[in-house]
Amino acid sequence: MGGSIVYKNILFCTDFSNDAHMAFVHALDLSRKYRAKLYLLHIISSQNPCSTSSETSHTPVSSEEPSDESERQMQQQALKAMIKQYVNELDEQDDYDIQVRTGSPDIKIIQFARQFQIDMIVLGAQGRPEKDRRIFIHTAANVSKFAPCQVIAIRSPRNQGTDTETAL
Repeated sequence: MGGSIVYKNILFCTDFSNDAHMAFVHALDLSRKYRAKLYLLHIISSQNPCSTSSETSHTPVSSEEPSDESERQMQQQALKAMIKQYVNELDEQDDYDIQVRTGSPDIKIIQFARQFQIDMIVLGAQGRPEKDRRIFIHTAANVSKFAPCQVIAIRSPRNQGTDTETAL
């Protein structure tokens, strides 16, 4: 067994939580260390599991039109929030792509990882609001279990005292 670890494509997934912010710090550090392309991805959870999915990106790679106007507006708002929250911190990171997609978060993250040959996924361990936390824990667990690459789930030090029983 030998050889060195090489990461060419790192995927950071966000729900704008404290855990996601800490995951971003780690993903950015790793992408700089390995000179890897950094993908920033937010999934808008689909209300209808049978609905078709769509995507919006800051630097288009492949893009489908949203199925309706309200979905398009939600995607544009999420894209603006991602740009506002993360782009300033990307100062020396030249190779990045910001995307917003709609659908089932765990499935979309895994599909994205396969589509863009992601070597590592970095995401927060828990979700933002209490009502969504159960969904995000489920998402992190499924991504860890089924992703075609390594997965790191980051927990923010601010959440260390949080009672995880209430989240489950």
